[in-house]
Amino acid sequence: MWQRLAFPVPVDVIERLQAFGDAEGLQQALLANAMPFGEADQVLVYTDADICDTPLDRGELARRRILPIGLYVGDAEQATEMPRHFAEYLVRPNIEALAEAMVARFKVRGR
Repeated sequence: MWQRLAFPVPVDVIERLQAFGDAEGLQQALLANAMPFGEADQVLVYTDADICDTPLDRGELARRRILPIGLYVGDAEQATEMPRHFAEYLVRPNIEALAEAMVARFKVRGR
């Protein structure tokens, strides 16, 4: 199950979002949205880092021009699954540090 919402997403909508099931379904959600994601400059996946999915098929995603970057806020020791799912990911202890890392990453890469 996945949802696509137009930005900006109202806070009351965010507060009502619920996750169901025992896995995230990242691969299916990314492929189901291949058209807009393949045209995007960046595809960011914000996660709790407790990813239960089979690792992403990076080859299939790359063929569709989808190169997702994983994002996690919390203790790095809790983010051991990130490298199994994302070729690139940012893990920081708080949201401010993650925002700074994202600015630095996009500035350096020019994207």
